[in-house]
Amino acid sequence: MIQLSSEDVLLLVNKWVSDLARENYINPVFNGYHNGQYGSYTKSSGFYTSIRFEKGDLDVCIDHQDEGDKFNVTILNDIDGEQLAWVNPTSLTKLKELLEMMKQPPAALVKYIKEQASR
Repeated sequence: MIQLSSEDVLLLVNKWVSDLARENYINPVFNGYHNGQYGSYTKSSGFYTSIRFEKGDLDVCIDHQDEGDKFNVTILNDIDGEQLAWVNPTSLTKLKELLEMMKQPPAALVKYIKEQASR
């Protein structure tokens, strides 16, 4: 198995998220470099270590842990005002699976998230 550097991992995740946004599956939440209403964005070698976007009524935040290919994922349901359960830390493989699910309708995505939490 190929070992990716932290920079390569971040570049890959940012590409996946950018592709989803470009194809209109998600709506990125971006307000420049700041520590304000939309959270803290940290620029690192040309890309972000924290990504936030919306999918329907879900607010998703992906934070890269300091090193390696582990992430913390937070998923909030704006309608219910509750956080959906997600197992952290999340591997790059599991994050890719979650991001692929962003192409599904919101109801299917919520069902998938709940199924993952029950495992």
